[in-house]
Amino acid sequence: MVAQLGWFATADSFWTVRSVSVFGTSILILALLAMAFWRYRSISAIAADLSRTLSERDAARDLSRREEERFRTVVETAYEGIAMIDVSNCISFANRRLRDMVGTDDDLVGRSLWDFVDEDYRAKIRDGLSRRKEGKADTYEVMFRRPDGTGVWILLSVAPLRSEDGAYAGLVATLTDISARVRAESSLGDSERRYRALVEHGSDLISTLGADGRMEYQSPAVSRALGFSPDQLAGRTSFEFMHPDDQAEAGEAWEKMLAHPGQPVRIPFLRIRHADGSWRTLSVTITNMLSDPAVAAVLSNAEDVTLESELERQLVQSQKQEAVGRLAGGIAHDFNNLLTVMRAQTDLLLMEMGPLHPWSTDVVVIQTAADRAATLTSQLLSFSREQVLRPRLVSLGETVRDISGLLERVIGEDVRIRLECDDMLPPVLVDPPQLEQVLLNLAVNARDALPQGGTLTLSTSEHTVGEASSDQFGDIPPGRYVVIEVADTGVGMDKQTMARIFDPFFTTKERGKGTGLGLAMAYGFMRQTGGAIHVTSEAGDGTSFSLWFPASEGEPEPRPQPVSRPFRVAGATRTVLVVEDNDSVRRVIIKTLERAGLVVVSVIEATAALEVIAERDDIDLMLTDLGLPGMSGHELVARVRVTHPRLPILIASGYANESAGSDDLPADIPFIQKPFSVEGLVEAVHNALGDSPLEGVE
Repeated sequence: MVAQLGWFATADSFWTVRSVSVFGTSILILALLAMAFWRYRSISAIAADLSRTLSERDAARDLSRREEERFRTVVETAYEGIAMIDVSNCISFANRRLRDMVGTDDDLVGRSLWDFVDEDYRAKIRDGLSRRKEGKADTYEVMFRRPDGTGVWILLSVAPLRSEDGAYAGLVATLTDISARVRAESSLGDSERRYRALVEHGSDLISTLGADGRMEYQSPAVSRALGFSPDQLAGRTSFEFMHPDDQAEAGEAWEKMLAHPGQPVRIPFLRIRHADGSWRTLSVTITNMLSDPAVAAVLSNAEDVTLESELERQLVQSQKQEAVGRLAGGIAHDFNNLLTVMRAQTDLLLMEMGPLHPWSTDVVVIQTAADRAATLTSQLLSFSREQVLRPRLVSLGETVRDISGLLERVIGEDVRIRLECDDMLPPVLVDPPQLEQVLLNLAVNARDALPQGGTLTLSTSEHTVGEASSDQFGDIPPGRYVVIEVADTGVGMDKQTMARIFDPFFTTKERGKGTGLGLAMAYGFMRQTGGAIHVTSEAGDGTSFSLWFPASEGEPEPRPQPVSRPFRVAGATRTVLVVEDNDSVRRVIIKTLERAGLVVVSVIEATAALEVIAERDDIDLMLTDLGLPGMSGHELVARVRVTHPRLPILIASGYANESAGSDDLPADIPFIQKPFSVEGLVEAVHNALGDSPLEGVE
């Protein structure tokens, strides 16, 4: 046994084969266990790491999914339309808002965004494709067309997409519905254009000024009214163009306006100088809007009232002349009766005394004074438009030529008269003697305006005044007119003188050399005729008077030729009924007619005249005044013509208002103007009686 154990151990030794095997096996088992434990620990760590990794991945996936859902929600619920467009320009993604914008519920993927763009804008977008591929972002305002044909304005913003290697991968498009803004801008633009049109094409003169009064903006009406360009007005104050007499009132209004922001301050009449040097009258309203950010200026709104101001001046002038005319007419009426007595009585005295009587010269002086007074009275009546007119159809060209010889003698040799008369003009209805007096007055005034000589031109022409152009001719209504123009090359008149030339008793002549009634008489005559008189003049550049007569139809009447008749009526006795309320005039008429061999029956009122005519059949002529107590002379004439149509009638008067309520006197009834001479009265009676036998003067 011992021998069998060998060198391992003795029989009593621990290190036996068994023990060594057990020990080794134990060590191996322990090692294996240790290795298994270490492996387990490693696997557990790996498993834990793997589990942790998987958990983190799942969490990341959940987070990514939640983020994706959140971003999708944001994209889908965004106010703007969002689209992804691939390299072939097809939509790869479109949110709900985009579908709403283009008006469809269909999926837009695979469709081209440009299909929805209005045709007028497609080319513009296509032109920008190259810029987008180069990496540039673009923004467009375009019109999208919905399937139902309606349009929607879109603000389209596109930006390029790039792949990881930087290659062009498509576009991202953001679309915003700006229809409301475009409509608002369009409405605002329409409103702006409307108000700009009102400002730029309106007649009101609209300006903005700084606090110092310097002009900033001027509407075109300012240039049209005042003749200055905007550049000429910019930076200048209105006071530089203002009439000196208006500057104080304007300065007060300016200070008041500055002290009361927002409150309009009106200046009713403000004279502003035109570019041509003349003055325009404006009605101006200024408002302080310096504190308003939208304006930040003084707003001036003006209206050109030059024409209205002139018409108002003419109205005041007319009313003034009317008032003076009524006074003058009333005085002239009574004065005419006095002059009739004076003129006729001096004629009768001279007949009685003969030319060799020592007092005859004194009587002639009285007669001459009466004639001068009669001329003055006639001018007063013409001015007051109460002169009795006997109009007839005349040719103005013939009238001008006929009076030119008289004018040559009146104005002297140093003034050349030039005639430009048209014989083919229509006739006019006018009282020729009164017209000749007007032309004579104008010629005398022209002579005084030509102290060194010059030219006086009398011309005739025809004009038609239409509705559109009547305003520029002032008080001339539309119609056809024949015009006489009396123009001189004299010293002319300034504006102040022109404003008063038609005033009664206004004259620029030296004391004692003018009554101041010549032009007033011309004015009254033209108004009474139905026409008008206009004057244009510049200091140092002559004067032109235009007489406007309404054109008439028919042929001009021949000028009546004077017939010389003896003073006394011979043959069968003629009886004249005299109707005159003025005792002195009635007596002188009776004396004159009885001296002429006539039988005279006189009454003072119309009713008595009607009774005489009804009771007597020997009345050969009725001579009546127009201004009678009770029934007027005009009514008397009308009633007599009904009851005794063959009875001759002669009217003697000097005051148109005596026939108030009537038109012009009947053309077939003869008329004699007061004051008259004895010869004139007898001549008128001869003519009224017709073919009575005549004999030599007593």
